[in-house]
Amino acid sequence: MKKKQSAIVIIAMLCLMPAKSWGQYVSREIDIHITGIASELDGSQTVRVSGEGRNKSDAKEQCMKNAVYAFMFMGVHSGKVNALPLVSKKEHHDRQEYFDSFFEDGGEYRKYASLADKRIFSNERSKDKIQRRYVMTVRVLVSKLRSRLKKDGIKVYE
Repeated sequence: MKKKQSAIVIIAMLCLMPAKSWGQYVSREIDIHITGIASELDGSQTVRVSGEGRNKSDAKEQCMKNAVYAFMFMGVHSGKVNALPLVSKKEHHDRQEYFDSFFEDGGEYRKYASLADKRIFSNERSKDKIQRRYVMTVRVLVSKLRSRLKKDGIKVYE
């Protein structure tokens, strides 16, 4: 009887939670808001992407992580950018340790993302008591990222 009651309580809690808070349990992909701005001839893509952190530098770091993550695992299909994901979900799951170290703070992902297209007053920001949220312009070197993944033995979509 207690098992049934606890199951009902858990289901009721999930139903009453706002849909936005489900994102942290359902999928990492829901939290990334990204808009394509331009595709460059050198194989790079410029996007507007959101990031959150305790301060501006943490939020900036998260913006760059989110941009690289989106191109690697989600694909970007908005604005002037139409890119398929570089890595399949199965490959992501199978090589989880590799990707965890790739995306650690100050990790290898930084070689493939930059804030080169920053213009004065182009950052959007908001804050609450806990964290700050920024929307920044990030350039991702997608062709170099693809080459790096192939070199490291990761199966990449062509």
